[in-house]
Amino acid sequence: MANIDMNEKVQRGMMAGEPVSSKESNTLSAELLSRLDQVFDLIFESSKQVLGNINSIGIKYGKSLKSPDHMLVVFPEDVHGFEGWNNTSGKSRWRYQRRQKTILKNGVAVNETDAQPFVAFVQASLDAIQQQQVAFSKNITHKELQEVR
Repeated sequence: MANIDMNEKVQRGMMAGEPVSSKESNTLSAELLSRLDQVFDLIFESSKQVLGNINSIGIKYGKSLKSPDHMLVVFPEDVHGFEGWNNTSGKSRWRYQRRQKTILKNGVAVNETDAQPFVAFVQASLDAIQQQQVAFSKNITHKELQEVR
């Protein structure tokens, strides 16, 4: 078995110490994170004022409220989104982890560019709320969300 010289591999094509661009990394801008935090704080706190002591608020909307296409669940520490849930091929499961400052799509961290569909999904949720075409659920648990398939 031959020994592999990693120094040789680096010199032949892998640039040592080359910085990763923000488009390639999973970092999100402070501006985007701030806007998302403001929106989710507003949703959660205003729901808490109306409903009293809650752990989470779920916002369901879509073609039919009995079988909603989309749901956004806001917890104080994170947010879960279920987009296109009645579409067998186009489902997206989003998660915004506030402490870790990450957005996940179907379990994989995304960069700023790939987070834009999440931003659009959140905007669509806000539009549905404004048009009063939503159903709300309170105190959804993380365990219940794990059971969603």
